[in-house]
Formats: sequence, C-alpha cells, structure tokens
Amino acid sequence: MRVPAITAAVLLALVAGGLTWRLTATTTALAEQEQQVRRLTTTVAAQSNQELQVRALTAALAAQSSREIPAATSTQTVPDNEVYTLYRSSPAGTDLRVHVGTFDTRSMADPARNKEYNYEMCSDAQLNFNERNKGNAVRFWCEEGRFREKLPQT
Repeated sequence: MRVPAITAAVLLALVAGGLTWRLTATTTALAEQEQQVRRLTTTVAAQSNQELQVRALTAALAAQSSREIPAATSTQTVPDNEVYTLYRSSPAGTDLRVHVGTFDTRSMADPARNKEYNYEMCSDAQLNFNERNKGNAVRFWCEEGRFREKLPQT
C-alpha cells in the first residue's frame, strides 16, 4: 500500500512537530533546573561566606580575650570570703561532703558584686540539682569559701 506524498508529508510534519515540542519542553526544564542550581550555588556560597565571617570574628574575639583576660585575672584572685562552693551528700554516708563546683568569678566591671554574684550562681545550681534529684538521698548545698573536706570544728 502506497501512502500518498501529501499524507507522508503531513505525518512527517506531525512527528517533527511532536519532537520539536518535546525538545522545547526538555530544554525549558533543563533551563529551569540550571536556574535552580545557580540559585542554590549562590545560596551555598553566601552561607559559606557567612560561616567564614563568623569563624573569623570568633577567632578575633578569642584572640582579643586571650590578650585581655589573663593579664586582668592572673594577678588578681578572688578573696575566699567572695567564693562559694557547691557540695553534695552521698547515699553512702551522711557525713560525706562531695565537691561539686567552686564559684569564684571575679567581675572586672563591678568587683563589689563578686560575693553576691558567686552566691547567686551557686544557689541557682543548688536549686537545680536538688530539683532534679527529688526523692533521692542526695542533697546539694552551698557554703561560703573554697572547698574544704571537713567542716571546721566549732
């Protein structure tokens, strides 16, 4: 069976048109994906740049702190009467005093508040630990001064 030349031409045009439409759709999709890749690349580059800036600022602050703080604190210690120590008991014995932490922060801005600040921090920790250990035989408390294994005899 022979297909007339006009019909063959029409079929060829339809097939070519379909292929062109598919090619155009594929090209459009690829162009959209390329734009997405560009946007993502720009976003990643911006985030990387921000991370680098944060790292540089952090390093600069650390360097600045290391130059300032040791000179200010190495020659000045907090007096014992401005220090508070957090202790805990032990289920093994009520007379045991286990050292948990020492609060001996020295304020450069307001040294008159050292004792009050250290007491507040120790008390906050004590309340937190006691709350978390409700029902246990262990209790937490603060005492003025640096760590002592035993209480002074009175």
